Amino acid sequence: MTLEESPVAQSVEEEGSPLAIADPRSTQLLVRQASSGHAAATARPAASQNPSRDTFERELVRGIRKLADRRYEIKRGTLKLALANIGLLSRSVRAAPEVRDGKSVGFRLFAIVADGPFAKLGLRDDDVLISINGLGIATADQVLNAYGKLKTAHHLALGLIREGREITQDYTIR
Repeated sequence: MTLEESPVAQSVEEEGSPLAIADPRSTQLLVRQASSGHAAATARPAASQNPSRDTFERELVRGIRKLADRRYEIKRGTLKLALANIGLLSRSVRAAPEVRDGKSVGFRLFAIVADGPFAKLGLRDDDVLISINGLGIATADQVLNAYGKLKTAHHLALGLIREGREITQDYTIR
């Protein structure tokens, strides 16, 4: 059965010509030429969009090694890959601003993919990320400053609040 024949597919029409077919189970649209000559977007089933994301996550996970409790090693190429693909990387975790006593302190992490790169880095749901290499990340400017310094860093230290205690996770970049 093609997507067009699927009972969940929906056709959007403009002046009697189909413009798009959308499958509610899908999150990816492909632009195609409709028979009328109009551009159209066709939904692709969700399973077909995951290979590049899965490959990306596998490559990241392969470049991370746990050395000891809260100590890890990250390959330089893995860090470069992650920094160059923030959009794909962000699909492995959700982050929300953390405010305490009316003041922003960092970002609460949640929805960490169990076998993804953030889990491999030792991060957990409900961790609050408060610093990167000693630099606070409570504001957008601070986040951008820390991000800019990651490209050349040889060491990475993530300051976290976990279960009410401040901890540091250390990463050597090789």
